[in-house]
Amino acid sequence: MSDRFDLEQEILRCWNILEDMELLKDKPELIDSLKEVYEAKFQRCFDTFSEYWKDKEEKSRKSRA
Repeated sequence: MSDRFDLEQEILRCWNILEDMELLKDKPELIDSLKEVYEAKFQRCFDTFSEYWKDKEEKSRKSRA
């Protein structure tokens, strides 16, 4: 189960792309690897968001019942 803090952490981890790109500006051969890393990070972030939203909706339905 994910909560809003898990989601916040995943979003903040994705912001690291700017710093990581700066580190690799002199090594363009590594950009494809960085792309793969961030595709995985963004997917994990979206999965966390989806899980959080699903849990939130389930709790809302239970509270209305």
